[in-house]
Amino acid sequence: MTAAIAGAAANYRSAQLPAHADRYERGGEFEEVVTRLWEAWEPDAPIPRSPPGRPVLAQVGSSPAGMALGARWFSRT
Repeated sequence: MTAAIAGAAANYRSAQLPAHADRYERGGEFEEVVTRLWEAWEPDAPIPRSPPGRPVLAQVGSSPAGMALGARWFSRT
C-alpha cells in the first residue's frame, strides 16, 4: 500500500505508483478502516477473535510520512 517498488502498482491495476504523499495518505485511511473494523468485532461473533484482539501491524519506511504513519497506527498494543 505504501510500497516504493514500481512493479507494485500492477497489484492495484495501475501503470505507476501514486505520489509518495498520496500513498501514505491512503495507507492511513486503510489502517483507520481496518482498525475500526477490528474494534467493532462483537464478543459473541460466530468466529472468535484472535488472542491479541487484532492483527500485528508493521511499518518499515523511514521517510517523515512513514514514521508519522507508524507512530499513529502501529505503536498501539
